[in-house]
Amino acid sequence: MSTNRVEIIRATTIANNDMNKQLSALYEVNWELLRKTANKYEAQGYELATPYLLATTNAYASAKIRVMCLGKETMGWGGEFTDQPTIKELQQLYALYIHQEGGNDAAFHRFVGWLSSLSPDVEVIPNNIIKIGKKSTNGYYKVVADELHSVTHILKEEISILKPSVIICPTSNLYDYNQPLTELLGEYT
Repeated sequence: MSTNRVEIIRATTIANNDMNKQLSALYEVNWELLRKTANKYEAQGYELATPYLLATTNAYASAKIRVMCLGKETMGWGGEFTDQPTIKELQQLYALYIHQEGGNDAAFHRFVGWLSSLSPDVEVIPNNIIKIGKKSTNGYYKVVADELHSVTHILKEEISILKPSVIICPTSNLYDYNQPLTELLGEYT
């Protein structure tokens, strides 16, 4: 990634609202756990993406209808940094990538865009079941995901902070994704 792109990310402003303050505090408390878990597997040769850390917009914070669109995994998220990014930088990257650029052309991001266009009363925030995926490709390492289930409490706390009216999970019926969701949220439809 070019230095210019990293500078753009670092210059991106995230909304100064209570939700973002709570998210930052959540990530701060769990940062060492996330990095320790990732470092353990990186030392074994796995190439992991950086943790997927959310940032809201003021529009989401004040929306009548809040939708969390919960994807499967990070699709190489965070490969933009060659050094170890900070929590703030990852939230800035999220704000730039999701809120300003609209994500990529993957079906998930097209679906999020479509949901966002349904009504001015609807605000959508994308998230992922697996908070750390593969660095340069789709999917996640099964052996790593088993331990990363130990950090799914972060997703539960994100849901508590963001208070979505509805959570939509456009995922497949693969057991690997449904197991952490069911453990986290209970049975769902």
